[in-house]
Amino acid sequence: MVNAKPKFLTFWTLIIFCFGMANSVQAKDLTAEQENALKGAIEELTNPTKRAENLKNDPKAAESDKILKEVGGEFSEEIYQLAGKVMETIAAQAQGDPKKMQEILDRAKKDPAGFAKTFTPEEQKLLKDIGQKVEKSKKKSLP
Repeated sequence: MVNAKPKFLTFWTLIIFCFGMANSVQAKDLTAEQENALKGAIEELTNPTKRAENLKNDPKAAESDKILKEVGGEFSEEIYQLAGKVMETIAAQAQGDPKKMQEILDRAKKDPAGFAKTFTPEEQKLLKDIGQKVEKSKKKSLP
């Protein structure tokens, strides 16, 4: 039997890497300015053109993107879309507080499965679907 846990952790690492690509909100309550900052960060994750601009200017984000594409392959864009949705959820849970958002992501790195349990049902379904697609794709590419 194949151990799925390392693959699951790798996939979660990709989701967390996506968050590293977008700089988040500036303060505790979501003011109009902070709402715009959050929208901009999510747009960097979900809009390929905006993401490409960010990747040119941020070597750390470019490295994360490279890893995501190596593991996520043709489903990388779907991973970015999911990361954008999850980022909105995290911002809501943290009430826009960037420190709290970082704490949530730090816990996610330590306990990816626990982090996944905090997802909305829609996010959990998307994660499962993408994971299955990536897994199926990887099996097809094996010799």
